Amino acid sequence: LQAPTSYVWVVDDDVLPGPRFLECLMHVAGSKLLGRKFGVLGGTGWLLPTAGNPGDELVDYRDPSIKGGLFLPDDRYNLSVSLLTEADVLCGQWFTRTALVPLLFRERPPTFATGEDLALSHALRKYKQLPSYVMPTPPDKSNRDCWGNAEPETQTTANSAAPGVQGTGTAMVAVRNRVWAQLVTRGSLPLRSRLQVQLDRREAAAAEAAAQEVEEVADAAREGGGE
Repeated sequence: LQAPTSYVWVVDDDVLPGPRFLECLMHVAGSKLLGRKFGVLGGTGWLLPTAGNPGDELVDYRDPSIKGGLFLPDDRYNLSVSLLTEADVLCGQWFTRTALVPLLFRERPPTFATGEDLALSHALRKYKQLPSYVMPTPPDKSNRDCWGNAEPETQTTANSAAPGVQGTGTAMVAVRNRVWAQLVTRGSLPLRSRLQVQLDRREAAAAEAAAQEVEEVADAAREGGGE
């Protein structure tokens, strides 16, 4: 909160960014194309499940189905990030403007077991309408200088299904489930749900326009018949 710099970068103790990743973050943050229209940047993101009923259970918070969550990137499903990609929340590290950090304390944390990553993205989107973005990961595994996590194999929540790698246990899945439900209750509509709402609105508008056109054609036919 008292950092004298324009930006702050917070990194989990099980994440080792590549030596040039901070340079990449600074480049994107200063991009005229992006401008100040971002809340936080990071190396790994989570797309929350679509908003359902309060009693819904997650199959797995890293299950890419509509009932689960989706991690980006995720070696387990061969999911990579080649472009700057919006996510609901970021995991492992957060790069944001120092002036935005107080928003982390705007609401009571949804949990103290984990969650500053979830709470920060939620607050930035809810109170400032600022999105969270996952940085692209260069595909060349022989040069990880610009990777958000240069050693994902050592991360306790590793994006890998390799034998011997410790994954996220069922207890943490339950925690993430509760956090997801709380954030939805607080008004944090997941990105996939927001996209579905936009799609539904477009379909409804298209249907209304089609109905209007049919009505106009019918009116013209009736007027022509009357003459």
